[in-house]
Amino acid sequence: MRILDSHEFIELYRGHKDLILGYLLSKKYNDEYIFLCPKINSYADEKLFNQKYFQINNVEKILGYIPENLKFVFYSSIRLYKKIIYFKKVESTNFFQIPIGYISKVKKIKPDIIFESNYTTLTPRSYLNFIASKLFNIPVVWIDCADGGRMMAFRWIEKIVANNVSKIITYSNGGKERLINKYNLDPNKIIVKPKPIDLDKFVFTERSTNKKIFNIGYVGRLAENKGFDTFIDIACRYIKNKQLGFTAIGEFTSEFEREKLIPRIPQNLKLMGHISNKDMPLQYSKIDLIVIPNMTNPPAFTTVLAESIASGIPCIIGIKGYEQYIPVSEQDACFIVNPKNVGEISKLIDVLIDMPLQDYNELKKKARKFAEKELSWVTQLPFYRKVFAEAIAMHR
Repeated sequence: MRILDSHEFIELYRGHKDLILGYLLSKKYNDEYIFLCPKINSYADEKLFNQKYFQINNVEKILGYIPENLKFVFYSSIRLYKKIIYFKKVESTNFFQIPIGYISKVKKIKPDIIFESNYTTLTPRSYLNFIASKLFNIPVVWIDCADGGRMMAFRWIEKIVANNVSKIITYSNGGKERLINKYNLDPNKIIVKPKPIDLDKFVFTERSTNKKIFNIGYVGRLAENKGFDTFIDIACRYIKNKQLGFTAIGEFTSEFEREKLIPRIPQNLKLMGHISNKDMPLQYSKIDLIVIPNMTNPPAFTTVLAESIASGIPCIIGIKGYEQYIPVSEQDACFIVNPKNVGEISKLIDVLIDMPLQDYNELKKKARKFAEKELSWVTQLPFYRKVFAEAIAMHR
């Protein structure tokens, strides 16, 4: 099977997240997996590596080695930006790119299938994949992030592209609902499968009686729209409790928010800054409880939540009203609360820190069990290959 992988950018700041499926398929099944990607880096990778253009040696450092049947084909493009505005403070970040010579590259590769990571609002790349699919009779499979974005301005033309896709994999029932409602798609072509995770990276350990400090963690952008201000307020509530510690991993989204929030940081809240992807499993192992104050902007099954579950960490998630966008619940040690509700979160923290050690470790086991059953590549890899094979067979 020759698979063409179409990402807007291959982003390495998150480690092997964009690479792992191709790496595993090329090793286990000897499939030919080809990343068709722009020469230019995303804004995030340019910032991390201090390199404007994609360097293959960065891939080698992450994967260890690149199998012969795992290949990269590059095209030129124009990188565009969107402006994120915070009270007159403007931050730039890449949104998408306009590919140059894309269709000729697809023609030369001659893939059996195009596997596209689509954006909630389709970018030029999606339209080019649609044209290539029609010209060269190639089936397209989407992997949809399943967030709650509902940008409808280009719905009339996006529907044409979406209805040409053979199959769509989405991470949640909420994602499936959005796709059906937005594009009037046949529900049978949409498959719900939670976000995969490299479970071997995340070490599961039970909480020990020797651990005196109960560490409550926040992971992600230090931004008000993600609820970091709420996390600060929660830490302030427990400033006198010497058995509780608070840790925040991530960077501020803008200088404006940094200047606004830094003076509010209490002594019991430690800011770790940016932690590299390879070092995150160690950081998760030090955290006893993850708090995600607001997961509604947009609602989605995020990588932070998936990695926390894989690490066996109970989670408090501010996503009430949008539960359909995550595949977990209290039975998986994930407790749902109203977004940015300090009172609800604090009450749950009180219950959890007073829980007998044996009962708390049972919660940790529930989280890990869900990850082993639903998120591990042991179950995910044959699923993806089966979807690809079915899409190819349907198209013939």
